[in-house]
Amino acid sequence: GQRLVEIRTDVAVAPSTRVIDPNSIAVLPLENLSPNPEDAYFAAGIHDALITSLSKINALLVTSGQSARRVSRGLSVPEIGRQLGVSKLLGGSVLLDGNRVRVIVQLIDAASDMNLWVDTYERDVTDIINLQNEVARTIADVVEIRLTPREESVLAKKDRIQPDAYRTYLKGIYQFYQDTPEADYRGIQILEEAVRQDPTSALAHAGVAYGYANIVHTPSPSPVTNAEMKAKQAAEIALGLDPELAEAHMALGMYQYMYEWDFEAAEKSFKTAIELSPSLTLAHYPLAWAYEALGPDYEEESLAAGRRTVELSPLSPYMV
Repeated sequence: GQRLVEIRTDVAVAPSTRVIDPNSIAVLPLENLSPNPEDAYFAAGIHDALITSLSKINALLVTSGQSARRVSRGLSVPEIGRQLGVSKLLGGSVLLDGNRVRVIVQLIDAASDMNLWVDTYERDVTDIINLQNEVARTIADVVEIRLTPREESVLAKKDRIQPDAYRTYLKGIYQFYQDTPEADYRGIQILEEAVRQDPTSALAHAGVAYGYANIVHTPSPSPVTNAEMKAKQAAEIALGLDPELAEAHMALGMYQYMYEWDFEAAEKSFKTAIELSPSLTLAHYPLAWAYEALGPDYEEESLAAGRRTVELSPLSPYMV
């Protein structure tokens, strides 16, 4: 049914009645400048990572990567801004050379097509998370948003990663973008390899948990055994490694909703994820369904979460 909706629905623009928030922003897919076309997964991963960092800032309304990827690049900047319903656009490119990465990012006012800020970052892959957090802090400063002490602390964390494991993680997440059962299974397998490469990666464990919870949606019989146990275990490990990782709470909520049918517990997990990452669309969307499952008394809460999902992902047919 979801596939039919995606094929048949003509999604043109964000709701025309929506007042565009001056602090709304969409990160457009980053151009892959690496000579190896197979490195496209890395540019896509950095695109998603920038969205993740920006989503931690409560005062920003950050469009989902899913909607940003659906925009036609043949449109003008003002047209893209109107289609996504945002006031700012962030674009750029990524060049991966061995373990060195160069990221060029440009912030543009969507209505006027005026360049607000541009910069180039060149770092080792081990420092890529710090790079994306630095970009988020700079954008907050450019658009004159005052970060809360908690946001300052989160975005100032100095996290270093294992390059090979992080690349594997990005490859696994990239499979989920394909939105097919076969790609979902491949993504889980790749993410499990990332966990073997770096058992301390909370992100990789959270990705595994999300993958196992999400395959409940697949229309064909699952070739995975003990998916329920694996989803729960991976989510708990991720939370043990990083209790403030929004993706880990979101994955736990997916497990609680999909497997346990514990909608109250799922609500709490999704709300915690949203507190940590206010623009995390993949938490708002199932939260709406969790409220729906809790019954008529939660109708307003369900509708509110649904409306927020549409704001964050206006070009996603099944979320709309």
